Amino acid sequence: MSIVISNHAFLRFTVLAACLAFPGLLHAQNAPASGLYQITGGRHTLCCGFGGPIVQLLPSTDQSYILVTVDAQGNRPVVAILGEDQETVLTEPALLSRPAFRFALSNGVISSAGIEFRSPAPGPDPRAPSYSYRVSGTAGGLLLQGRTSLPCLGCADVPNDFTHSNVVASLVVSAPRLEGVVQEGGRLRFRFTGEPGYIYSVEFSDHLQGGPWLPLTNHLVKLQPQELSVTEAVTNAPSRFYRVRKQDCNCD
Repeated sequence: MSIVISNHAFLRFTVLAACLAFPGLLHAQNAPASGLYQITGGRHTLCCGFGGPIVQLLPSTDQSYILVTVDAQGNRPVVAILGEDQETVLTEPALLSRPAFRFALSNGVISSAGIEFRSPAPGPDPRAPSYSYRVSGTAGGLLLQGRTSLPCLGCADVPNDFTHSNVVASLVVSAPRLEGVVQEGGRLRFRFTGEPGYIYSVEFSDHLQGGPWLPLTNHLVKLQPQELSVTEAVTNAPSRFYRVRKQDCNCD
């Protein structure tokens, strides 16, 4: 989860697939906790070209992890499907009239069944994607299922229907919880608690996609939990994104 500071005098939270934040804020009975999950099974079906459906068993190189994040109010969940590097979002490339589509679904709704993601109501653009996904919690993990349709006008022998079936994933690492987010004048401040045995790297960028991501500060938490504080001056950029990485320090 990234914090976005807008210079239009308000604060909002925006998803960044490579970031971890806000564990345990999804309190619905079947909603998974925020964190990084490793895919252990499932199917991804692409349909339909002249050869019929293509079934991809998971995990795969481009679908190895699922990241669950949610904003501080718990009302804007996001789920992203990531590759082996735990950063690259699964993306269907642009084709002819069809724009690229990233499997980073935002503005989910938490319900008793889990987190529901649905595309906006049909609009005038015939190229607009449509999707319906559900992510529900399991013992120590999650279950993801859903379907996406990507119209491609004028395309031939190109899959335009993508289905994830019974995709199961296990929690790998819980996410640090960002708290006390305050924008005072030209400065931003937030804090989080670091668990022992991890390095926490705070980075920032003026662009959500395409980077570059620049280092802001690093914290090594070795022996006991620590409350870590981050402060930075807000620039004149239209917006700024922050992310926190949590990595094993191998310092036991």
